[in-house]
Amino acid sequence: MSSVPTYISYRPRGRLGDFVDLLWYLEGYRPAHHKERVLPSARVAMVIDLREEQVRVWDKGEPGRYRTVRGPAVCGVQDDHFVIDTAQQETIMGVHFRPGGAFPFFRAPIGELANQHLGLEDLWGRQAASELRERLLAAGSGRARSRLFETSLLARLDHITHGCTEDGRAVRYALGALAGPVSVAEVARRMGWSARRLIALFRRRVGSTPKRFQRISRFQQTLSRLEEGSELDLSALALDCGYYDQAHFNRDFQAFSGLTPSAYVNAGRASRNHVVLE
Repeated sequence: MSSVPTYISYRPRGRLGDFVDLLWYLEGYRPAHHKERVLPSARVAMVIDLREEQVRVWDKGEPGRYRTVRGPAVCGVQDDHFVIDTAQQETIMGVHFRPGGAFPFFRAPIGELANQHLGLEDLWGRQAASELRERLLAAGSGRARSRLFETSLLARLDHITHGCTEDGRAVRYALGALAGPVSVAEVARRMGWSARRLIALFRRRVGSTPKRFQRISRFQQTLSRLEEGSELDLSALALDCGYYDQAHFNRDFQAFSGLTPSAYVNAGRASRNHVVLE
């Protein structure tokens, strides 16, 4: 008989909650399938495998090929889906940063991480990355590890965020404005900025262009509605989520997921953004 996985997730409060959307821990996940397709979410993530000291990312085009990332892995903002190995999710934990929230934790503009999976050692140095994983391993329980991870992130935030407030306020305003059906040029005008300046800020702090961020956010809104299971009329859903028509909806959905909306609805899913492959 298979054991029930332990899953812990929560949104941190206080100052860390301004930058981090979700902290999570998963232990004992042993599904029958071997791979999952992960859909883009316009967010930077960090993943720490506590069983193996590496993370595998499979090639979408050539199913037999993969690349490995040593130690804790950082996943930049993705424009497309990617494929993960479920065998590596037996004991794993991670963090999902808020859009624009990862910037204070790393030494590179977030745009340089776009569409990449990097070892944390490339950003923090090998010693700091190794020490984080070793301390988490020693903590023992999932709740203790989660508390230690939160404390470690907060300590790093306190150490390096000086001087980021002005850009941070601009990013927060733009992210809020772009949640609605408004053009990038209009948001820049409201800020008294040029569109070029706003795009440069987004690449540096969010890891995407404003327009791409809007598209992925709309895609995620659609997934949320589909997950509710109450909306069966895809044409009405497309218009409600801001697509011009069904064709526009289908093109964007397939560009980000590799699936048609109907195929996604009928596919096996481990979660909203994880589609079962094999």
